[in-house]
Amino acid sequence: MLTDDERFKGMTHGTNHHRPFGGAAALALGLALWPQAARAAAEPTQQPPASQTAAAPQDDYERGLLLLAKGDSKGAAAALKRAAERRKTDADAWYQLGLAHSHARKPKDARKAFERALKLRPDWADARTGIAFSLLTLDKTRDAEREARRALASEPQNAGAHYVIGAIRFREEKFAEALSAAEAALRAKPDFPAAAFLAGDAMLNTYIDKSVRLGQEHPLPFGASDEERKAVSAKREPVLAPFKARMRELADRLDAFAAAQPNNPDAEGWREQAGTLRLYGKPTDAGGSFGVFTSSQLTKKAIITFKPEPGYSEEARKQNVTGVVRLRAVLAPDGRVRHIVAIRRLPAGLTEKAIAAARQIRFEPASINGTPVAQYVVLEYNFNIY
Repeated sequence: MLTDDERFKGMTHGTNHHRPFGGAAALALGLALWPQAARAAAEPTQQPPASQTAAAPQDDYERGLLLLAKGDSKGAAAALKRAAERRKTDADAWYQLGLAHSHARKPKDARKAFERALKLRPDWADARTGIAFSLLTLDKTRDAEREARRALASEPQNAGAHYVIGAIRFREEKFAEALSAAEAALRAKPDFPAAAFLAGDAMLNTYIDKSVRLGQEHPLPFGASDEERKAVSAKREPVLAPFKARMRELADRLDAFAAAQPNNPDAEGWREQAGTLRLYGKPTDAGGSFGVFTSSQLTKKAIITFKPEPGYSEEARKQNVTGVVRLRAVLAPDGRVRHIVAIRRLPAGLTEKAIAAARQIRFEPASINGTPVAQYVVLEYNFNIY
C-alpha cells in the first residue's frame, strides 16, 4: 500500500500511483504537472554519443532534473536549491525545487518553493496545486482545498487539483464525492495511476455503503434456500450492477498500468487493488450466491486468534498524528486476510502500518454447516501517542 508521499512521487513522474492520500498519503502531481521543457531535459529522446556519456550536466538545474527523474530527491533538492538561489526569478527552478522537497517528504520546504514559483508566475495552476498538496500533507485540509479550487478556477482540467480535492473528500469519508473528484482527475489525465487508485478506493467504499443499506432493506434469511437467495439477489443486483461494472473497468485500468510498468514498485499494489475491485465487482451468479458472507449468515463466525499491533511510523510521531484507522477485509477460508479496503485513513504512513498489521492476523475461518467460507470483517486500529 502506498503512502501519500509515494503517490505524489508517481504523479510527478507519471508512473505511480490515493493510493488516495492519507490514503494516505504525499500525493503525486503527475506528468501533467511537470513542465514539458523540464521533462525533455531530464528524459532525452536519444542516447548521447559515447564520448559524452561521462560529461556532467551544464548546471545545477539540469543536474537536479536528472536526479529527480532518477528518484534521488535529496540530491535533486540540493542541486535545485543552488540553481533557484542563483536564478531567483526563474519560476521553473523554484517549482522543480518544490517537487524535489515533496519527494523528500519535506512539505514545509516544498510549500515555500511552490509559493516562490507562484509569486513569479501568479497564474500558474500547477504551482498552486503543489501548494495545495503540501498543505494536505501538513494536514491543513481547509487551506489545501482552497488552493486546489483556486487552481481549478484558472485551469478547470488540472488533474492534480481534482486529485487533491478527492483525497480530502476521502479523508472526510465522503466517498461518493471523492469518487467524483478522482474521476474528474482521470478525465483530465487518463494516464494517472494515483487517480485510478483513489477512484478504486472511493468506489469500493461507496459500493460497500450501498450494499449495507440494501442488505438492511432486503436481508438474506439465515439458512436461506436457493429460491430465497435468488429472490434477494433479484432485488439487490439491479441497484449494484452499475457499481460493479465501474469497479471492473477500474480493475482493467489498474492492471493495464501494472502490465505497462512491470518493474514499477507500485505495480504490485495496483494489481492487488484490481483483484479487490474484481471480487466486489463480480456479478452475483444465477443461483444468488454471494461468495463472501456477513456474520449473520454464518453457522460459525471466524475467530481471530492473533491480531498484532501496528506500531507508529516515525513520520507520524514527528507530526503527532493520532486517531483511528478502520479497514474492511475478507477472512478467507484458506486462513489468509484478503481484499483489504480502507474505510477511514490516517496520514503519515499510519494507514499503511494498519494494513500491514491486518495482513498478519491469524484466525479460524468461518463456516456454514461445517464448510469453511469467506467472511467480511471490519478492523479498527487506534493510534495514540502517550
